[in-house]
Amino acid sequence: MGKFFDKLRQVFNIFLIMLLIAAVSAVFIYFRTDPANRGTTFWISVGFLGFALILETLLASGIALRSNKGRNTPGNFAMFILGTIYFIAVILISVWNAFYNFSVVKYFLIHILTLAIFLIPMLLMNMAMLKLSNSTTRAQQEGRQNMSLRSMRVK
Repeated sequence: MGKFFDKLRQVFNIFLIMLLIAAVSAVFIYFRTDPANRGTTFWISVGFLGFALILETLLASGIALRSNKGRNTPGNFAMFILGTIYFIAVILISVWNAFYNFSVVKYFLIHILTLAIFLIPMLLMNMAMLKLSNSTTRAQQEGRQNMSLRSMRVK
């Protein structure tokens, strides 16, 4: 039971660090954005920052709480790194908009394009990890069946 709470604390610490970064970024963006665009582009920035924060927390919990004996660890870390790069990209795009004041449609499309650039590889990695997990499970089941058949022959 202690290991579970340690893992949960690790995820919570990552969440708190990223929440602090997102809050500092949001305050900077709020004061840097002109008052005319503060109602739309600021909330678009905060929305995408919140989505990136939740995505990164879920990816961190996938690494910390998974109990599959480390089989999918490289894939999980690759997805976590992509999520971290997406989080940084959202912050950079939001700060970039605070300085150059894009139109709302252009700014929203930039965020959607960035989301697609990072989510498509993450989805493909997830599909590959699921296929690998299924093939590993199937091989283990076949091995158990072969072992039981061989033990029957020995008897």
